Amino acid sequence: FSSGADSYHSFGEELEFQTTVVDGILLLTVSFAKATINIADKLKDRLLSEIDRGNNQIVVNLNEVEFTDSSFLGALLAGHKAALENNGGISLCQLNPQVKNVFEVTYMNQIFKIFATTDKAIDNFKFLNDASNKMENKL
Repeated sequence: FSSGADSYHSFGEELEFQTTVVDGILLLTVSFAKATINIADKLKDRLLSEIDRGNNQIVVNLNEVEFTDSSFLGALLAGHKAALENNGGISLCQLNPQVKNVFEVTYMNQIFKIFATTDKAIDNFKFLNDASNKMENKL
């Protein structure tokens, strides 16, 4: 992966949002086991901040998340809505079976594109970008 890695720490917790830009697509990796109300606002703020900076295509890697609650889902939804309003979106990758089950039971898998790997999620945005560019060139 290329360029721009940084992390976000808060209140001395081992809470990190590591970001890397890959071909213009932001990869945001969350590094905590419990994705709950305790970090939902921080995630939402980070997503909205990245979108304000022009990073409107975001892949959120959840490979370290073992548990999630509705407040975390709400933070992802708020970020996804903002990204969509800016001609982007949020895709998710590397969900463990328990977290994937939460997305299926709540029908969030109907809203978010979920990929097995980071590369597949990034490739999907690249494909969409290529298709969009081809359409613009025909107009």
